Amino acid sequence: MVYSYTPAYYTSLHDSIASICRTILPFSLKKKRLTAIAAAEQQLEKQQSENLKWQQDCFHQILRLKGLCREGIIAEDRVSDFRAHLLETLVSSPAEYEASVILKDKLTFLQELVYMKCISEEEYDGARKPLLARFEGQ
Repeated sequence: MVYSYTPAYYTSLHDSIASICRTILPFSLKKKRLTAIAAAEQQLEKQQSENLKWQQDCFHQILRLKGLCREGIIAEDRVSDFRAHLLETLVSSPAEYEASVILKDKLTFLQELVYMKCISEEEYDGARKPLLARFEGQ
């Protein structure tokens, strides 16, 4: 039988250090991870806010242009040029990752444009397909 002796003070010191390491180290790693997650969420919120502001501005602009066209102040091609630019910008894929929340906002915006008769059903279907494909690809 092999007998090994470990002094009591060594065991309690070792247990204390191990306990401290277990409580401190994971906490600091969690804190760094939580900070990174919070920064990413804040960036996403900022991007979503900018996207919604852009959508609102475009919506008001297209309504203004349609009203001016109805009154005969501007030509119809100016409205259709803006509509084409709007749809192209809305559908174009960004260089970086596009969050599902932003894609949902874009799809909702397209529906609003159809309901307000700012775009036709064909334009809606043409713009919706690439957005849905990107959404399903996530």
